[in-house]
Amino acid sequence: EISNYTAAPVYASDHSRGRHEWLIEFNREPESIDEFARQLDLALQQENSDYEAKRSHGIFLDRLTIVKGRKGVFDKWLAATGKLGGQRKVPRLSNSRHPIDEILKFN
Repeated sequence: EISNYTAAPVYASDHSRGRHEWLIEFNREPESIDEFARQLDLALQQENSDYEAKRSHGIFLDRLTIVKGRKGVFDKWLAATGKLGGQRKVPRLSNSRHPIDEILKFN
């Protein structure tokens, strides 16, 4: 059971392929984070043919990784930015590392 999440790219370097990094705050944690990551990766491939093509045989993208968020990490970040409450929302997907890196400081 997921309480909140955000995802961002980890860009490729000379020594590694890129991947998606997910920060997830769980209400109830899965028995295996690794298996959860594997199932999420497969579901994303089924829903998004572009992601599937980039994941094919690990040529361009490695499998996504998951960072477990501490309880309340997203609310703490929103409060620190003055955006807690009302219609304020956590960015779900980003093309930059800015939101996830800021939230990770509170983790």
